[in-house]
Amino acid sequence: MVSIKILFYFLLVFLSYSSPQVASFSKIIVAVGDQGHVPLEIGKLNKLEYLSIAENNLFGPIPQDIGMLTNLKLIDLSTNSLSGSIPETIGNLSNLNELYLSNNSLLSGPIPSSLWNVSNLTLLYLDNNTLSGSISSTIGNLANLVELALDVNHFSGSIPSTIGNLTKLIVLYLGFNNLFGTIPPSVGNLINLDVLSLQVNHLSGTIPATVGNLKSLTTLELSTNKLNGNVPQSLNDIPYWYSLLLADNDFTGHLPPEICSSGSLAFFTAHLNHFTGPVPRSLKNCSSIARLRLEGNQLEGDIAHDFGVYPNLEYIDLSDNKFYGQISPNWVTVLGHSYYNTDSTLTGSTIIPLAEITCPKNFTSSNQNSHVES
Repeated sequence: MVSIKILFYFLLVFLSYSSPQVASFSKIIVAVGDQGHVPLEIGKLNKLEYLSIAENNLFGPIPQDIGMLTNLKLIDLSTNSLSGSIPETIGNLSNLNELYLSNNSLLSGPIPSSLWNVSNLTLLYLDNNTLSGSISSTIGNLANLVELALDVNHFSGSIPSTIGNLTKLIVLYLGFNNLFGTIPPSVGNLINLDVLSLQVNHLSGTIPATVGNLKSLTTLELSTNKLNGNVPQSLNDIPYWYSLLLADNDFTGHLPPEICSSGSLAFFTAHLNHFTGPVPRSLKNCSSIARLRLEGNQLEGDIAHDFGVYPNLEYIDLSDNKFYGQISPNWVTVLGHSYYNTDSTLTGSTIIPLAEITCPKNFTSSNQNSHVES
């Protein structure tokens, strides 16, 4: 199997003789797990349209000459050990549709301003690096973006309102950064959005009611921020929830009652807030639920009446609330684990008061880039 070093040596030797066959190569795909770096002379492959060298232990910087490959439509350098910053010359690649630089933990510095002018980009994955700086308001220029992942970096500043220009977006990952300020109401313009992940930041203020405009949304991740106020009832208007993560904020008021009216909700976490009143009535028949965390609120009601039978249940915690009544024996049958508690307000022939119900050891998070533990 040819290595990266040998492949590029072969190409560049031929280039040194001005070989038209090599110069006209349109695609390089290497998947060999070998070590090496992207050669500085790569800019000579000026007919190249596809460059994929993912998962190959590449190290060192991305060469500035990559900006000479103006025919490139795809770059995939993800899951390597690249370091340094993203070169400003990447903004020269006006034909670029897909850029994958994920999982290069030493890739640092700000996103070059020139990148926000590559208007043909549809897929942009810069997640799991150490990129920093703010998200420029000129991100609104990337009107053709369908998927954007900037999560697990060190970005700071606010989410620009121009994010609302990206009306073709289907997934937006901004979680696990240092973003602050409010969630801009313009996110309500992203009517094709399926996943909105903003968890583990320093966002404050309320959830804008415009989120209810996102009728295609199935996953909303807002856990571990500083959000407050009531959860807008417009969330009831979203028809097919799969994952709704609201935990570890300062929310007050009631939970949206119709979050599982479609019967598709699998992950619902609202623990460590200040919610009051009853649990959402739609949870009674929410047979799709796999993970339910409501602990650390002031919710109340009869546990036997307000909760149902959950055949897909893998984890449930209702502790530190004001629930009373008898726990369903079906939970024991489904979960098949031993639990402990000292809460005397729960009664019945099957007494398993819910100070904590622990997660099965074989439980793992599902959903791309999602952390359903939150």
